[in-house]
Amino acid sequence: WLNYSIGKIDYDFIDLSENPFPAPNDIRHNLNLVTNYQIKDFQFALNSNFHSGLPYTKPAGIIDSFFVDYNELNNDRLKPYFRMDLTANYRPGFNKSKKVKIEFSLSILNLLNRKNAFAREYRVEEIKGVQQLLFVERALLERTPLVLGRVYW
Repeated sequence: WLNYSIGKIDYDFIDLSENPFPAPNDIRHNLNLVTNYQIKDFQFALNSNFHSGLPYTKPAGIIDSFFVDYNELNNDRLKPYFRMDLTANYRPGFNKSKKVKIEFSLSILNLLNRKNAFAREYRVEEIKGVQQLLFVERALLERTPLVLGRVYW
């Protein structure tokens, strides 16, 4: 399956800004590719997701040596997001009319171990007597294995 969507989400808060600005979840382009392959009792899947970077507010400078100054809200974008997940399932006799069924699954989320930032925050810190503007990026999952075993009826 291949899925592409395009969108735009703006906030319109007069108290914050005279003009509408991109919402924090504004994803302009989103592309998903899902592949599936089944052979006997084994099923393999590869899911790829790419989307444009999320908006964040880039600072204009420092006010009174302690505060971050901002001109426009969400005026810049983080790097594009890319994630690939791989899954292998084993379901012996799943399509047969057995009363008790079992399933084993192994998944690797973020297979390529890509750092995907979802937020950026700025702060003022004093380094060697000089006020400097620093940022922290918050990232999503690193490569993560997931193991599942199920018995059901």
